[in-house]
Amino acid sequence: MGVPGTVAGLYEIHRKYGKLPWKVLLEPAIRLAKKGFVLTQDGAEYRNGVLPELYRYKSSRKYFTKGDSTSKFYSGDVFIQKDLAKTLCRIRKQGRDGFYKGSVAKLIVSEIRRNNGILSENDLASYEPVWRAPLKSTYRGYEIITVPPPSSGGWALISLLKMTEPYRLDSLGFHSSSTIHLMSEAMKRVFADRSEYLGDPDFVDVPISALLDSTFLVKRMSTFDSEKVTNPNDVKPGLLNKQESKNTTHYCIADSSGNMVAVTTTLNHGFGSKLAVEGAGFLLITQSAKQVDNAG
Repeated sequence: MGVPGTVAGLYEIHRKYGKLPWKVLLEPAIRLAKKGFVLTQDGAEYRNGVLPELYRYKSSRKYFTKGDSTSKFYSGDVFIQKDLAKTLCRIRKQGRDGFYKGSVAKLIVSEIRRNNGILSENDLASYEPVWRAPLKSTYRGYEIITVPPPSSGGWALISLLKMTEPYRLDSLGFHSSSTIHLMSEAMKRVFADRSEYLGDPDFVDVPISALLDSTFLVKRMSTFDSEKVTNPNDVKPGLLNKQESKNTTHYCIADSSGNMVAVTTTLNHGFGSKLAVEGAGFLLITQSAKQVDNAG
């Protein structure tokens, strides 16, 4: 498990740009956790689909099941999270220290150690968000400003746009089979490269310039066949110039002053690792050996 980054990230953003008091911003989330919210049909079915996995852990069983691995959720059920409300109240009162130090930090470490993890209280207390320069590029005359690594989303967006830029999407037709085929094939190549080259720049050298090089991207699409679907297992990462060094919630908000923010926060997979923190009421992120993205 990596250190959860959402609380520190949001607190840092608020410290630098926030206008409303921190305590005021936490109130709606605390109210929802305390009083609960009504599950939709989709929300109920989604939970039912992962019940056996959630049931594996005592803590997750307590918070995200009805006590066993077969009792299903239904549309209209009210989902209440009292321990999460307590955690949010600590964060409201103490800021980031309410999460990364004290009782919540002890609960996180205890849960992870109980499941053979190695995270320590010092790992949590010493965690700091990192400000990074955004990725910039162009597409058909428009400037793109997007998120850099360790997130792969911004790079993947630019790569996908650059791979498809030489093709006349307007002629192929919106949502036509030809357009969908082209986009799908480009996405396969983007994600093959993602699996090989992307990571946290604090720990690995991410060859962004080489990955976004026009010649490289054109070459990646040289095997595209407009009449044939490529098996994803056959799509390997592209070979970079050797001289170069080496599932998710998103929301956008704009205010009356013209300020805008785009945020992506993720546990990687549905319900993350499926492991909740006993006494704190929240789930922990899923991470692979090569991926060091934080949720926030």
